[in-house]
Amino acid sequence: MKKSIKYFKPLNVLLLLLVAFTVSALGLILSSFHSSSNTSILMLKLNTANDEKTLYRKLLVNGELDKGKKFKVKNEEIVDVSDIFIDHVNRKSNSIYLTVKKHVLKDQFKKQVHNPIYDRMIKQVVKEQQHPIFVFTMFKTKNHYYAYLALNAGIDDTGTIYRYSKKDKKMSGIG
Repeated sequence: MKKSIKYFKPLNVLLLLLVAFTVSALGLILSSFHSSSNTSILMLKLNTANDEKTLYRKLLVNGELDKGKKFKVKNEEIVDVSDIFIDHVNRKSNSIYLTVKKHVLKDQFKKQVHNPIYDRMIKQVVKEQQHPIFVFTMFKTKNHYYAYLALNAGIDDTGTIYRYSKKDKKMSGIG
């Protein structure tokens, strides 16, 4: 039975972040990429805050979540850059714009990462977002790049998963 992302709306955003984007909580396995809407592209291992329950879900090409089977977490590259963004207020237009602190990209093992694709993804967020960033985590599975973005917009934002297109050189939301 397919479930939409709305299935997770009742869960606390912090819970999802703590669960889905720590090394021990996130498992990433990339299936062969097809145009079929029921093809899975990521496997997610989600734990509740107190580790009472573990949920396994497949993220489908169309952005829906489907029930998944238990799997072993692989050590894919995960780069969290949530703390590099600085939000500013443009007093004339009363809008928010972002800049980036001087930073060095590091993966979940604290190993320095040099990747121009990650740099392009960060630049796109700075150019397009008009809210403070709560979480921005980029990850690579095999030869595909993804990002999880949650805004600190004072609204119920459980976040969005983006896929990076090497052809278009930009990210677009899944689903």
